[in-house]
Formats: sequence, C-alpha cells, structure tokens
Amino acid sequence: EIGNSTKHDTRDTLLKNSTSNSLRDIVRRWLRLIHKVIGLSLGGIFVLIGLSGSVLVYRDAIDERLHPALMLVETGFGQDFRPVDEILDAAKSVMAPEAKAERITLPRHSKAAASITYVSETDDLDTYVYEIFIDPYTAQVKGQRLKIHGDDQFSQSFIDILTGFHWTLFLGANRAYVIGGIA
Repeated sequence: EIGNSTKHDTRDTLLKNSTSNSLRDIVRRWLRLIHKVIGLSLGGIFVLIGLSGSVLVYRDAIDERLHPALMLVETGFGQDFRPVDEILDAAKSVMAPEAKAERITLPRHSKAAASITYVSETDDLDTYVYEIFIDPYTAQVKGQRLKIHGDDQFSQSFIDILTGFHWTLFLGANRAYVIGGIA
C-alpha cells in the first residue's frame, strides 16, 4: 500500500500542476494579447505623430509650393521692403472692421510674401482666423485664406490640417493634452 499511495500522490500532484499550468498559460496568453494590442495601437499613433511631424518640419516650403500665387512674390534686385506700418495698413484695408490683427510674419526669404493673421468673430461667437498675404516690396494684397474655423479642421489648408492632426489627432483643441500625455 505504501507504493500505491506514492503513485496516487504523484498523479494528484501532476494533475494539480497541469491544471494550474493551463490556467497560468491562459492568463499569460490573454496578457500577451492585451500587451500586443495596446503596444501596436500606441505604436501606430506614435508613428503617425512622428511622420506628420517630419512633414511639418518643411511646412513653410510645402505651403509655398501648394499656394505660390498667395505666398510668393516677384522681386526686383536690390528692392527694399515697404515699412511695416504700410504693410499692416494694406492688410487692414481688406479685413472686416471688427477683426483684430494678431500676428505679422515678415518674409523668411526674398521671394516670400509677408502675412498678417487676424481673428474675426461672428454674432453667434463663432471664430474665424484668416491669413492675408502681402507683397512686402509693393505693400499690395496678394490674397487671403481661412486659417482656422473652430473645430472644422477640414476647412483649412493642407498644412493647417496636418498641424491639427499632429497636435490633437483631430480630438479637438481642448483635448490636445491627450497627445502631450502620450508623448
């Protein structure tokens, strides 16, 4: 009998170990699957943020290529820029009366236009941000475009859409902290 009890003890121990190993294996497989899904999801988000950021490094050059009629000017050799006040006055001539100029950006190279960004609010508190492009050598308005319209990301230029994606993943400006927390 002593030999039989040893066989039963060994068999019971093996059954217990195989049961606990299979439960452990099931838990381990689930944890691996969860880890893989979370890792690939966050990894994909990081790749998209990284790729959009890599493109945005060249945003000015890309924007100029996409909108040369607005953003580029013909220059005469040795010409000087008009005074900033004159450039700003040209912009104000096409702005709505209630609009507020927010930023002036002087040309980054000799063939670039100056730009003035301004904000216009409607009666229903809807905010529009426009960008006016001005030839810095003649102080003539070249044109303007809608830069930002609330949360309507797709009413903007390609570069502004890509910037919105890079900063917020289209979750809205108020949720940009999510991207900051992930990064």
